[in-house]
Amino acid sequence: MTHWHGLNKTWYSSGRPYREMDQIDGTPNPLYSRLLSHPSYDSFWKQFTPQQGEFARLNIPVLVVTGYYDGAQIGARYMFDQHQQYNSKADQTIVIGPFSHTGAQHQADVVVGGGYRVDPSARMDFHELRYAWFDHELRGGPRPALLQDRVNYQVMGEDTWRHASSFGTMSNASIQFHLVPAGDGAVHRLATEAPPRDRHTDLVVDLADRSDVDWLPPDTIVRKSLDTHNALAFVSEPLATDIEISGLVGGTLDFEINKRDMDLVIRLYEQNTAGDLLELSVPYLQRASFLRDRSRRQLLHPGERQTLVFQKPGPVSRLVKRGSRLVLVLGIQKERDAQVNYGTGKDVSDESIGDAGQPLKVRWFGSSVLNLPVRRD
Repeated sequence: MTHWHGLNKTWYSSGRPYREMDQIDGTPNPLYSRLLSHPSYDSFWKQFTPQQGEFARLNIPVLVVTGYYDGAQIGARYMFDQHQQYNSKADQTIVIGPFSHTGAQHQADVVVGGGYRVDPSARMDFHELRYAWFDHELRGGPRPALLQDRVNYQVMGEDTWRHASSFGTMSNASIQFHLVPAGDGAVHRLATEAPPRDRHTDLVVDLADRSDVDWLPPDTIVRKSLDTHNALAFVSEPLATDIEISGLVGGTLDFEINKRDMDLVIRLYEQNTAGDLLELSVPYLQRASFLRDRSRRQLLHPGERQTLVFQKPGPVSRLVKRGSRLVLVLGIQKERDAQVNYGTGKDVSDESIGDAGQPLKVRWFGSSVLNLPVRRD
């Protein structure tokens, strides 16, 4: 890994196009170049995954295990949704909980993400679960007790499992929070009351700056302080009651921007009464121009007020205790381990530091909202 970390730092510091990474490395890489030549979800990528008619003909039972902290959860949800959409008799079952990618394949970690201690009911051996499921499907043995419905999910902090027919039915209500400006700093308010429509706060990111070459995003899910590098934080008041957040988190961003594109990063935390922060799932990374349609790029309109509706690709379930706060961190991805989207509208792989121009400026309006799915008895 030392070689690759060094290569990323060299590329980032140089400001050269991402497409020239193999040239910087000194080793031509035709596969790398081929993959970069398909930035949208086109026929090249579609050949590797089932499509509509193929899902319709998929009649075998399917068991999927994934986690709130599994970067591959996006694929698990996609396969589940597509199978259900195109095959009315789809027999697919999902198990999801506070698991990493490796943990979901083998043995759930007792401590995940460098600090979160997993509830006892979620410390599972998934090899045993799979063998029991195969015994049920192939030999008529009893169905594993955990698999009571299509979606079987562990409620973090409550040490219990719940069951739903779909990701959408994990919740039966929702709470809406507004992104309310609160001065010129990096920390603002997450509030249930809507501010005046035109109230706003600005985020400015210098895409040409390389003084942050040694910075990387937080790599633990439990931490003592917020990282607002190239980001703004929105913090709620202490909760008056316990809230079970279960399902797919989404919202609407109301904004004005001076570029034609941006790469968003959205993180959601619980901050307990001691001030400790727990990230509730993997961060949401999204290129704005592909949010509406990943197969067709739709650029933003500089200088115009516009909206984007988003939904995190994987569900979360957590009992957030009374007195805790909810924290949303909304930022721009700019780091050495990822492409830098300079917002010109050109193929991002071809952009260089010479395309940076004026710093990116996003004006987030207080009418932007975060929608949290909740379950109430």
